[in-house]
Amino acid sequence: MPNLKSWLFIPVFLTPICANAVSIYDNNIGAININMLTVDMMKNAQHSDNLSLFLRGKNLYGNMMRIDEYGDDGSTIDKTQNYKYVDILAQDIWADATYLNTRINYNDNLSDRSRLTMASVGFDSIDVYLNNGSILFGAFWGYVGGRIADFDTDGQTVGFFTKYTYQNLSITGLIDTGAINNDLQPYNFNDAWLNAAVDASWKIRLNHMMYLQPTLYFGYTHVTTDKNMRINGDLVTTNNFNFWNIAPSITFVTQISDNWHGGAFFKYIHTNDGTNDIYFQNTKYTGLNLDNYSMVGINAEYRYNKFVFESTVTKQMGKYNGWDGNINAKYLF
Repeated sequence: MPNLKSWLFIPVFLTPICANAVSIYDNNIGAININMLTVDMMKNAQHSDNLSLFLRGKNLYGNMMRIDEYGDDGSTIDKTQNYKYVDILAQDIWADATYLNTRINYNDNLSDRSRLTMASVGFDSIDVYLNNGSILFGAFWGYVGGRIADFDTDGQTVGFFTKYTYQNLSITGLIDTGAINNDLQPYNFNDAWLNAAVDASWKIRLNHMMYLQPTLYFGYTHVTTDKNMRINGDLVTTNNFNFWNIAPSITFVTQISDNWHGGAFFKYIHTNDGTNDIYFQNTKYTGLNLDNYSMVGINAEYRYNKFVFESTVTKQMGKYNGWDGNINAKYLF
């Protein structure tokens, strides 16, 4: 069994495919892992939706603020129904950390294991009200790093997002880009990505304590990699990668007490993994691919004054198998 070293976060073990499998598939493995990372980026655009903020009503934070405007004749116009609570109007900052421990199973009996830490910080703007809806904007910066067998990897990402809410409908758009450096002695990879995604969700209130939220995610990720590299003087050619992802999900949220909320979710990810052919020593090799996978998770939130703390545990299933833990802290101005 060769000592396969992947391009991104993970130590890898491979049933032999060819004599040079270690180096031929580095770019391919790395691109697949970057795509999976970008699918997870959407959570950075959802920090305005902490669990307690999800419920938005029924005396969670006290009585609704009455906001009146004056008409042309001097009479007051009741805008109560078009506004959320004072807390919702506040600008906020947040910090987030995730530890990931998973195994990815590709075709041709190839699999790899990742142990990765991701950290990010960001902010959400105040809601800007448009008729009966509202829109907010935000941005984040993130770091990713991990131990990969006998080498380290690290990189950074930056992203921007906007979210529009109209009654029970929410539509979120996100763009992020980043680069990761990997020390694969005796050579390094310095590759980059651009990701664009949108998701739409609909809130179904079960009662004043609970609700369901089905969501549909659609994303595109372009990975720019080292197209040409040499292994012991021989040229390996790999094209850039393009990925399309569709992910339906369902989320359940409930209020446990005045300050505690809990939730659970299920997500299914369909990936068109942009498999590329690889050319080495005048031979064409079929690129690796990742099958569809799913994940289920539970989370809990505690709110204290203007601080909101949330913790999530997620189990991945299918070809992408493992777990991750996430904590998030948020401060409302």
